[in-house]
Amino acid sequence: MPGVRAETVYLFRHALLRDAAYELQLPGDRARLHQGALEALERAFGGRAPAPPPLEEEAASGPHPAGPVAEELAGHARAVEETGPAAGRALHGELRRRYLRVAAENARRSFRNLDAARLWSHLASLLDGTGRGEALRRASEATGDAGDWREAQRLGEEALDLHRRSGNRRLEARALGCLARLFRDTGRLAEAARAHEEALAVFREIGDGRLERHTLGRLANIHRELGRLELAEEEFTRALEGARAAGDRAQEVSLTGNMAILYRFTNRTAEAEQAMRAALRQHRASGDRTSEAVVLGNLSALAKELGRIAEAEDLHRQALALQRAVGYRRGEGLAHGNIASLLMETGRIGEAETSLRAALRILAEVGDRRAEGLFLGNLGNLNEKAGRTEEALLAWQQALELNRQTGNRVSEAHVLGAIAQAHTRSGRYREAEEGLRLALDIVRATGRRNPEGILLGNLAAVYRATGRGPEAAESIRKAMELHRAEGNLRFVGMHGADAAVIHAEGGRAEEARTAWIEASAALLGVGDSTEMDLSAKALREACDRGGIDPRRVLAPP
Repeated sequence: MPGVRAETVYLFRHALLRDAAYELQLPGDRARLHQGALEALERAFGGRAPAPPPLEEEAASGPHPAGPVAEELAGHARAVEETGPAAGRALHGELRRRYLRVAAENARRSFRNLDAARLWSHLASLLDGTGRGEALRRASEATGDAGDWREAQRLGEEALDLHRRSGNRRLEARALGCLARLFRDTGRLAEAARAHEEALAVFREIGDGRLERHTLGRLANIHRELGRLELAEEEFTRALEGARAAGDRAQEVSLTGNMAILYRFTNRTAEAEQAMRAALRQHRASGDRTSEAVVLGNLSALAKELGRIAEAEDLHRQALALQRAVGYRRGEGLAHGNIASLLMETGRIGEAETSLRAALRILAEVGDRRAEGLFLGNLGNLNEKAGRTEEALLAWQQALELNRQTGNRVSEAHVLGAIAQAHTRSGRYREAEEGLRLALDIVRATGRRNPEGILLGNLAAVYRATGRGPEAAESIRKAMELHRAEGNLRFVGMHGADAAVIHAEGGRAEEARTAWIEASAALLGVGDSTEMDLSAKALREACDRGGIDPRRVLAPP
């Protein structure tokens, strides 16, 4: 065997000898060996695992010391079932299924989603009826979290079909909820909303209040993402009131964390941060690492909007580490993309591109077209910053297509604004103004004040470039009011510098200096030294045009 190491040859021959020796044993002797191994492992790992509750009851069997070796125990039970005395086959068949379930639950509890999916699917092949359907539903959840959304959908649809044929309405609704989550994670929000509405009707029909509230909260998240903010708040409020009335503290905390995102979208940043931090404390106390990672990501996005860039980056990296630890591939992709945005805004273009491409690779793999559209827009921004204009335009066009297909209007407005900025820089002011006005219409319809301020500031630059000084001054004034109200320090800096330029060009030295003091403090506060240098250069040139000594404006306060 040329090219093969001696150790490898030895191991290969050893394995052959082992298998040959095993095959020389009579079936009855092999069964006794497996029976002995089964009993020895059970003694070593806390005794025989108790019989779990039926899968149809949707309850976990609870952790057992044999969890790490449960798959091996299932293998020994299978061997005894297949080759042992007929009298013991039924018992060992039941033990095989029991230990497969322990192994699957242990894998899921340990965030080994691929192993969990494989084990639940194996168990499903040994069951029928509602038990098979529930095992398939759990396999679907684990498969989706591992990133294979097509297989997850196949498993979920098979589970739903089995439960519908069995007439078990509760399990049917659970399977609908599983599919709805998958639709949402892959950007199919309309399908997700329909599946949640169907499940919600079933839970109301059978009187399951807890699952009704859980589904209502998930439906509210979908409506929030679709821009139906009033409806989302009404649904969150009803679900929260129900959880409080039922004394379900865990559910109340989960719903509060989701409500916090709505607060952020509707410009209630103080309430959003308070609710997120309360949810984070509860998830950490309960050991819910998956929910902890989600809240960390939401909190970091809020910190970024408030200009606390170092804190936002730290929170995003904590979220990324947790998403990797729990094996949630979609969450890992989102965290990579969010980190890339921060790196780009602080001038670390090379690192940002590496992180952004990792995000796009993962999101394409798991099928999240909605998030892929969002981060393709960011890739366009990055290419533009790097001077790759043609690549930027291609990425933006791809992003617009995905945003429109998935109904992500806020992201669509961001991309329209970015393309308009590129038109402004290239002197195509008519196209720039058209794009900015279309983007403004979208963000005003969705109630997002933070992007409205950004777009108004960018529109001011178009007005200034086309000789409409009063319109430029008014647009930048409105933009600054929104930035200050929202605590958006980065754009307080960027658009405040634009306001200083407008004043300097008009010969208003004191107004220019006042605007520059505020703008430079904000840019230094967020660590954007690149933007600070560019803004200072633009202001010096504006002072020259306005007949002002730049030292009157740019001198330190």
